[in-house]
Amino acid sequence: MNIVVLFFIFAVGIVLTMWAGEMFVTSSSNIATKWGIPKFIVGATIVSFATTLPELIVSTISASEGRVDMAIGNGIGSVIANLGLILAIAVLFKPIVIEKKEFGKKGLLLIFGLILLWFLTNSGLLEPFGSVLLFITLGVFVVDNVVSAKKLNSLTMNERDSSFSHSTLTKNIVFFVIGAIGIIFGSKVLVSVGGEIALKFGIQENVIAKTMIAVGTSLPELATAIVAIRKSENALVVGNVLGANIIDTLLILPVCAIISGGTLPVSLSSTLIDIPVAMILSAVFVVPTLLTKKLQRWQGVVGLMIYVNYFVSVFIL
Repeated sequence: MNIVVLFFIFAVGIVLTMWAGEMFVTSSSNIATKWGIPKFIVGATIVSFATTLPELIVSTISASEGRVDMAIGNGIGSVIANLGLILAIAVLFKPIVIEKKEFGKKGLLLIFGLILLWFLTNSGLLEPFGSVLLFITLGVFVVDNVVSAKKLNSLTMNERDSSFSHSTLTKNIVFFVIGAIGIIFGSKVLVSVGGEIALKFGIQENVIAKTMIAVGTSLPELATAIVAIRKSENALVVGNVLGANIIDTLLILPVCAIISGGTLPVSLSSTLIDIPVAMILSAVFVVPTLLTKKLQRWQGVVGLMIYVNYFVSVFIL
């Protein structure tokens, strides 16, 4: 197939995934708001699971087709893109004041999850026992959010949208389903065409996965961030990015391992470069913020610089 056609189809896949992802996110958020769930919790759970669906589907399809490097590259690459690109840009637009308790739990869990992932894959393999540990850590994240939602829900009864009619709820459920289908189809396009592009240019598939596909599947998070910034819903932005990264870190590789037969081979570049870069970016955004209770523009600048350097180095190394 002509390379121009391939790039066009790839672009269509990104647009479809982004459009479907935004529909999926918006409907998820609307349904949650109907029940008065606080914005940070919505961002860290429902919206995060929704926006990570493209990454999960892309990596799952890749693993099922035997493209393990693409599966891993997309999973870790998306964590890096979410922090160094999306959160960095959001903070550059507007510094964000955080609620220390909730941010601290999510931020420290993200750092812990990345350290755990690095430790479990440092041998070059993710073993079944390691996958179980990652799933247990994800379970802690989910349980903590459920408990937090129950506690905060009683304090935010006035946030419920009483005008949310039955027909509106039905419409959002329909959009939710359409968005999910669109994400799956768009993700399939990204994987297949991304592999073709890599083959045409003689580029390793994991390079395409860490860059073009990782950014493409992170577009729902970017769309969410832009919409949330416009509406001054900063807690939703932070909660979404942290939650999405925790899910990417603790869910994608174990799922890929199951699909691959229980054990997942992890490349040296992932353990030496990708996961450490994700850890550094997490530290840049989490540690100073816990001290100042605010995400500041300098963190956005540093995060963006790290991401640009990483993006370039992926093609050079």
